[in-house]
Amino acid sequence: MTREVFVAGGTPKQTYNPRQASRIEQELDRYLEGSGKALTIYGPSKSGKTSLVERKLPKENHIWVQGQDIQTLEDFWKQIAAQIRVANSEIEGASKERGTEESIGGGIGIPKIIHAETSSKDVERSSEKAESTFEIHLAEKVRKSLSKNKYPVIVDDFHYIPDGVKKSISRAIKSIIRDSPLILIAVPSEAFEVVSSEPEMNLRVWSVPIPHWEEEELRQIAIRGFELLNIDDSVNNIASLLASYSYSSPYIMQQLCLDLIRWEHQIEETLSAEKPLSLAGPSDLKTFLSESAERARWGILPKLLAGPAGSNRVDLTIRDGHTNTDIYGAVLVALKNLTPPLNHTEREVYQEVNRICTKSVQTVQVSNALEGMHKIADREKGDSDPVLRRRDKMVFIEDSGFAFYLNHGSWSPLKKSNGSNP
Repeated sequence: MTREVFVAGGTPKQTYNPRQASRIEQELDRYLEGSGKALTIYGPSKSGKTSLVERKLPKENHIWVQGQDIQTLEDFWKQIAAQIRVANSEIEGASKERGTEESIGGGIGIPKIIHAETSSKDVERSSEKAESTFEIHLAEKVRKSLSKNKYPVIVDDFHYIPDGVKKSISRAIKSIIRDSPLILIAVPSEAFEVVSSEPEMNLRVWSVPIPHWEEEELRQIAIRGFELLNIDDSVNNIASLLASYSYSSPYIMQQLCLDLIRWEHQIEETLSAEKPLSLAGPSDLKTFLSESAERARWGILPKLLAGPAGSNRVDLTIRDGHTNTDIYGAVLVALKNLTPPLNHTEREVYQEVNRICTKSVQTVQVSNALEGMHKIADREKGDSDPVLRRRDKMVFIEDSGFAFYLNHGSWSPLKKSNGSNP
């Protein structure tokens, strides 16, 4: 099935690219063969961080914890305990006879590799069957189980954990990595600063950045998928064309391949006879990219255009098409023109704003607009990553999917007559 060949939003099995040239899988293997350190993996959203780890440590039989589910240190221990079937309380009965009773830990467990954990204790057996529940030290129980069984622990989206809680978890990590692999995955590298700054974690953190995806690496995704579906791309080289519009993102490459094969060519499964692939011309390419972008509309873009409530902004006119807008619309158009790459200096944005506008704009206006967008993106991120960040006079478009929509979606910086943006 086509949707099983090209997978956007999950870990592809048939078109996964191990990226042999970057040796990133070998780096992960080297870590897993060692011990005593925490591994941090970081890179932009949709760059393949989770897929890399999941290929080696599948979620169905390893311990995966989601950062957005951790608001306290207790949440951290409970999430792990539930998966390795460690209970946070035990039942003790009273009786006249002395003996030994085993209690089985509760929890959802991990299929295939983890079984119920038992604990022994002396009890008295009685016909009265009186029982009492007592609390146990959950963290200690989890540590013992991890030490005994060497289960790898993966914390995905580590950057979602509140900063104060990260510090507590950093201290807890020390007691885990002595015996079990522990992998932290995040979008910005700065998310791990609190871990690295913990005194006893010096030299105990192994960092692996996700390398920039080259177009040839992305092209291999399409080539492999086309072969599986019996599609001939030898003449038109559509694989290279799609790779050039994927913003260094395997997620976007998978999505473009899926959209082209399934929606444009109505190919649902492997063809019985080889078929050549085509995309007629520049106008068809523009329409295809636009339609693909519109399938994932970004509701945050109108909010970025509107900017913070209650602020008075000078009207601006963009030279191309004489579009009336303000500083927020002009900055977004500038970011569109500058992207890719996904990271820009504020000076680059300032220069581009002044190039496209008929009226001169001050540096502080651009800086204030970028800071306003940073705050809006952080406030509106929900359960995903903020689409952009401003830090140290740099602008980071953190989500390649947003960059794709910014360039190919049907949004406009045009201001409505009442002064609000569409």
